[in-house]
Amino acid sequence: MPSEQCTELASEPTLQGKVYMPDTAEYDTRLGEYYSANAALAPSCMVLPMTTEDVSLVAATIHKNKRQFGMRTGGHSAFPGSNSVEGGVTVDFGDYMNVTTYSTGDETAVIQGGSTWGQAYATLDPFGVTVAGGRASVVGVGGFITGGGYSFHSSAVGFACDTVRNFEIVLANGTVVNANANENSDLWLLRREDVQVTNKLWAGFIAYQSAELPQVYQTYVDFVNNMDSDPDSQALLGMVANESPVIQHSALNSVFSDTINNIVPIFTGPTPLGLFSNWIVEMYSSDVRVITFIDEALARAAAKMRDAAPSSVFQVLLELQPVTPSIVCRGAANGGDILGLESVIADGHAVMFLIALTVDTAEHQDIILPLTLEFRDEMNAYANTSGLNKNGKYAPYAFAGQDPLAHYGAENIALMQAVSRRYDPTADFQILRRSGFKIPGLA
Repeated sequence: MPSEQCTELASEPTLQGKVYMPDTAEYDTRLGEYYSANAALAPSCMVLPMTTEDVSLVAATIHKNKRQFGMRTGGHSAFPGSNSVEGGVTVDFGDYMNVTTYSTGDETAVIQGGSTWGQAYATLDPFGVTVAGGRASVVGVGGFITGGGYSFHSSAVGFACDTVRNFEIVLANGTVVNANANENSDLWLLRREDVQVTNKLWAGFIAYQSAELPQVYQTYVDFVNNMDSDPDSQALLGMVANESPVIQHSALNSVFSDTINNIVPIFTGPTPLGLFSNWIVEMYSSDVRVITFIDEALARAAAKMRDAAPSSVFQVLLELQPVTPSIVCRGAANGGDILGLESVIADGHAVMFLIALTVDTAEHQDIILPLTLEFRDEMNAYANTSGLNKNGKYAPYAFAGQDPLAHYGAENIALMQAVSRRYDPTADFQILRRSGFKIPGLA
């Protein structure tokens, strides 16, 4: 039986056809479109708003009834409860609120939060412009921006959240407000995107043999530590382990010139649904010692995984991304943000380490995920002992329990608490909202 909340939403004239109930084809299809099977929790219903007015009505109804809800844009986060809710209402922006428009007059793109970056780039490409956005086509705009938004352009413009002029937001009680530098500026965290003129960019993938790795790691550290002098550059370093002890990557060797609209799908690669994904994030000093240690620790961890689950199909991708003064300081220059990364780069350049685990079945995940967490603990132990742990967290990559908002710093946490109390005095987004991370000290 549908819940009373879902029945009420479905009875609203403007929400006709936009509320999906369990055991319907629409519900089942949407539930099967999560990037990670871990995140595909089964709500009592899904509501798919088409307009701001729809969102306002949904928010006001949830606020009145005090029922639990979750929110989904692209559905690309990995852990259970990251973008959905078990039992309550999942407010799903992805099917309808995914329109991008571009104004040539003021060179501003307006991107709805339910869009994916692939959709946004495709709309902007004919105008010869782009925005600082996701590096995978399937990533949702809303979650990416609210988490900060690390992009190919971050060294030049900062995080994507730092490039936004204005955003339209629906408060917990259904009130619609704008937030920008002049209006509700304390709520200015998700905004409309500034546009950058796009010339063709050079991009590519290069694989290296194991004998070359010491030189590769030193070269990467040198690149990160000098990246501020060339803010238009960007380089990611990846390490991969899977169920096979031998991985052939020669087919990845390519360098080419194209637009972001064409580069990002290549960078995204295949995105099969129904697999069990987990992401974990850490930040360490840009130092060849920690990279070398982690490379060796990954090899040991992968061997344990193969032995523990010999029939599994899994992959552990370790992706390294620069965190530099040029990236962090762009945020301050554009009006500031609350990511708290000033402490991360206070004594030098840093590297963000994303551990991305993908496993074929829930049973194999139960075996391999604990070994992945042991690997992460080994990384942290080495970084702590060596004085190389920056203790930063990036919300879009964080694992359940990593509590990234708690790493934003005391001043920023106090600001978030004050803003939440002002705009959400009944704490709906801290108590009723079950998806994502919460502001410390309010839930």
